[in-house]
Amino acid sequence: MRGLVVALALFVAAPAWAEEPTGFAEFRWGTASHRVDEGLYGKCAFDRATEEVAFCTGYVLPSVGSVKLAFWSIPDPGGNAYDAKLAGYSILLRASGYASLKSVAVEKFGAPTTSRMAAYTTGAGFKVSGEIVTWVWPGATAHLSERCDKVTESCLNVRSKRGDDLIRGRLESDRVKAKKAF
Repeated sequence: MRGLVVALALFVAAPAWAEEPTGFAEFRWGTASHRVDEGLYGKCAFDRATEEVAFCTGYVLPSVGSVKLAFWSIPDPGGNAYDAKLAGYSILLRASGYASLKSVAVEKFGAPTTSRMAAYTTGAGFKVSGEIVTWVWPGATAHLSERCDKVTESCLNVRSKRGDDLIRGRLESDRVKAKKAF
């Protein structure tokens, strides 16, 4: 029995087997944001919220259905918003579609690196749980959450290493600023 537990633990912590993500659909990491905007024209209701974030609502993802996409870009060092580079994306949908999204993610990315359950409390005080699945590669990460910002929403967040580094840097900067505010 102990050997089975060890074997299962090794399986759950094993690295992802499929090829690591290199972007979204035909848009590779580093694609200029205006190319992403142009390429998705007519496939969804597109809105570039900022230089770094664009939303694509109503995109039809095969085997899943209609989803909302968010594209994350790294600003151009020269300050040209037109040339911000694709660094990550998110797929958001109602939590009822989680099983379909997970099936597509496992088919695309292979066995997850880790999987765990997390507990959440709704705004009404109800306790709910949700699965969090993670894939890690040398140049990218993917996190699939059964419950996202809203417990009624599931999401898949995929980022290049540069995108991950940028977000980590911003979170650290925000943490430092928050500490100084006291």
